[in-house]
Amino acid sequence: MTCKPTQFLSQSSMTVLLVPALVFLSACGGGGADEGNAQSPDTIVEQPTTPPSSENPPPAPTPNAAPEITLIAPTSGSDFIQGAEISFEATASDQEDGDLSANIQWSSNLDGNMGTGGVLARALSLGEHSITASIVDSENESAQITLNLSVFRPNSAPEITITAPTDINSVESDTAVTFAATATDEEDGDLSGSIQWSSNIDGVIGTGASINSTLTVGNHQITASVSDSAAENVQTSLNVEVTEPVLPPSQGSDRIEIEVYVSRTQCIAPCGVMFDATDTTSLDFTESFHELQFHWDFNDQNASFENRPEVEANQSISPIAGHVFKNAGTYDVLLTVSDTNGEVATQVVRVIVDNPETAFAELTYCVSNTNDFASCPSSDSEFHLNSFEEAASILSTIRNFQNQRPARVLFRAGETFTTGLNRVGISGLSAQLLISSYGNGEKPVIAVNEATTAGELFYLSSNNGFTVSNLYFRGNYDPVTGLGNHPNGFFIWAQSQNYLFYQNKFSGLGLNIYPNGYDNTKHQMIVDNHITDWQDYAILGNFGYLSTVLANHIKQNPNAVSGGEGKCGDCVPNYADHGPLRTAEPDHLLVQFNDMFNNAGWSTAGLAHQPNIRLGTNGEVIDSIVSDNRLNGGFNTLEMVPANNGPGSSAVRGKVIIERNTFTASENTTSFINSSLGGVVIRNNVFFKPNNGGPSIGTGTFKSAIWFASSNTTAENLTHTNWIYNNTLNSEALTSSPNLAFLEVSNNFTQFAVYNNLANMPHVQGGQDAGLISWKHSGAKTGLVEDNNLLYAPNTTNYIYDNGSQTDLDTWQASGNAANSMVASPELDTNSEFGEELTLSSPAINAGTAISGLFTDYQSSSRETTVDIGAHEKE
Repeated sequence: MTCKPTQFLSQSSMTVLLVPALVFLSACGGGGADEGNAQSPDTIVEQPTTPPSSENPPPAPTPNAAPEITLIAPTSGSDFIQGAEISFEATASDQEDGDLSANIQWSSNLDGNMGTGGVLARALSLGEHSITASIVDSENESAQITLNLSVFRPNSAPEITITAPTDINSVESDTAVTFAATATDEEDGDLSGSIQWSSNIDGVIGTGASINSTLTVGNHQITASVSDSAAENVQTSLNVEVTEPVLPPSQGSDRIEIEVYVSRTQCIAPCGVMFDATDTTSLDFTESFHELQFHWDFNDQNASFENRPEVEANQSISPIAGHVFKNAGTYDVLLTVSDTNGEVATQVVRVIVDNPETAFAELTYCVSNTNDFASCPSSDSEFHLNSFEEAASILSTIRNFQNQRPARVLFRAGETFTTGLNRVGISGLSAQLLISSYGNGEKPVIAVNEATTAGELFYLSSNNGFTVSNLYFRGNYDPVTGLGNHPNGFFIWAQSQNYLFYQNKFSGLGLNIYPNGYDNTKHQMIVDNHITDWQDYAILGNFGYLSTVLANHIKQNPNAVSGGEGKCGDCVPNYADHGPLRTAEPDHLLVQFNDMFNNAGWSTAGLAHQPNIRLGTNGEVIDSIVSDNRLNGGFNTLEMVPANNGPGSSAVRGKVIIERNTFTASENTTSFINSSLGGVVIRNNVFFKPNNGGPSIGTGTFKSAIWFASSNTTAENLTHTNWIYNNTLNSEALTSSPNLAFLEVSNNFTQFAVYNNLANMPHVQGGQDAGLISWKHSGAKTGLVEDNNLLYAPNTTNYIYDNGSQTDLDTWQASGNAANSMVASPELDTNSEFGEELTLSSPAINAGTAISGLFTDYQSSSRETTVDIGAHEKE
């Protein structure tokens, strides 16, 4: 039979049910044999329904769900090298469509479309990429996820090249070697400053583009290495053989035996070293101290003085010498000793100066109150300090953790650090300490502003190797008004050795540096400093054995007002009352190359200005030198007169050489040199009195170049000969003491050897005490030897004043004295600085006599065989 087609009702009138054919069979036979037993299709059964209405709405269709996407790799923020394949992986699924991972689209904001799939490998271009993975389902619903990654160039290894040394295979162990290299990196630029240097024997020897290192004996492989910011390290090396040192040969002499003591032969730059050859002996001369010539060549060609640039800093003529080796290296110091017989002997002393960047590498502190540590040698913030107080804390406790390691504290150049007067005590150090500066700019200022006037900023004791350099210590004292406080700077107490104050500045303090000299204190060096505007002393102290005040500018303010009668520590105003330098018991002290001036004093209503230099105020001077200085002002410019408790019982001689100095009188100067000590050598000095007037104080106006008075001396002192030769006195004063004399002798002094001196006194008015020598006591003159001197005093007939007796030259010569002395115009060159130089027409030329110990003139020029009279040797 034929099946009747099924009629469908509209959705509005019926409900459609799907009924399995196994349950409901059609009227066409239900799958009989004639139908081939085939299963009938589902049968639609019509069911009556309730018509829809507002109270019975039809069900809403199910909405399409958006797909979901999950990133597996890489992690956002990752970095990749340019050219490397990057694996991208993500999964995507959809509620209706199922797994859509294969359809994920990948794209880059820089490279565009990257591909399709759940897993993708792709190399990207250089740059910062924003990667998007997105998916769309069958209903156009989408989802995406974004990650960021960076693609950078591959790191290039640094390149390093050793540039020095280029020609050294072997070096002696006491010779510093300069190692230099360059290092560059494509990404990081110049890495030369980060080069690490090491030795297979000595270990790490330094850091930087250039270092100096002194190596131990052995075959060294020196390695220079550097790392870039990607931690890639490269290195290169060279070999250096280090052998035992061989000193240059010394030249011997059968007649001269050299003995040299050196304060130290190895130290860290800047390194101050003292040399003492006073024990050198001669078979031909009994007074080797002043009869032999000692010439030092420090082999330091770059040496110079900041405050005395016109002075040759690489040489010295003196039995005692001091030198600061500013730079690392090995220096063979040559001493040449000669006599007037032509005998010559030499000796070489080797000094090794270590590189501070290497020596202080472990303990370098930098101080900046602006947090500027860019040029600090130490990059570790643990060693960065922000105030003077923090620095003081380190300095006062560094002995607790120094552990024999050299240490330094550096203040930032150009900055000012203010502090109260809280004493910084530094003692018991186990290795060298340096307090200095770092960076470019003016010297850092340590400003001491304190309400009290007592005490000092630094108290130092029991240290060996202490250096202060390139700092400015400033107080608020003004010597013009007498106002402001005047705290002291440095007090150096017991067992203090090898101290160096170098190229510092001091102003507005009370007493700047006080090296007490107590209990084995020695080797104190005050070198190339600028000191002014002090209230008490610029420098006061005993120093101890073998010390120096060398090449300093020590000048009081020219407008300073002197103190009144007596000293008054608490007065307001409190005027300046002392001079540049005073030392009670100098023992092998060298005062050389200084420029000094003083116009302040506390006695005679402040008019008796204190000396520039006071030596031996306790009554003795031992083997000391005052040479090559410029000294200006003072009632007496240089004084060797015991004070305090007078001379000690052992004060038997003032063994001192005063030579090649220029003395200039202020309006208050009465004498240039005043001595109560015997055994003094005064030679090759220029004494200049300008026409600058003078007050009526003490003994009157300017009255003598050299004055020996026996106050506070000893009988033993009076027995020693005072050698006075080849000096020049030039007085341009239109008014001066009518009793002006070149040499004035008061009371008991009798032993003098006076030769080759020139006294130009054209305006002296002929007082009875005037002349070459004014002898003011009844003691015998049998100990006075005088010859080859020239006096020009046309307004007086006196040549010698002999204890009340006026003696002209003819009378003096008739008594068997001064056969070769003369009274004549010296024909001086008025265009020379002090009017002291001879003209070619001068009668002083070739008119002198040879003297043991006379080798040079006041400018260190060699004397000719036939010497000239006076301090100047005319070529």
